[in-house]
Amino acid sequence: MSLFQHHLLFWFPLEYLFISINVAGIVSFRKAVTTVYPLKPDMTLSLVTTGIYKITRNPMYLGALLLLIGWAFFLSNIFSCVASMIFVLYMSRYKITPEEKALK
Repeated sequence: MSLFQHHLLFWFPLEYLFISINVAGIVSFRKAVTTVYPLKPDMTLSLVTTGIYKITRNPMYLGALLLLIGWAFFLSNIFSCVASMIFVLYMSRYKITPEEKALK
């Protein structure tokens, strides 16, 4: 039995979660009247701790990870799963850490 034998059973729910989590993150930012633009953390007007941000500190990155994992299942490709893990390492080092430093 292959890990990807029923790949579409995993793909659809992961893509739904991806969309839901990203929309919830954007809505939380809009309600707080602050920027969604991650490349300029100095444009941030407030720290959002409500909505989806009560559950996860980085919902849009979590959503992107779910998209990548869902895509790996859709393609039935183990190398795509490895790429998802590389994404996590990259985002932690080069995006999340600098963003958190900027918020201090």
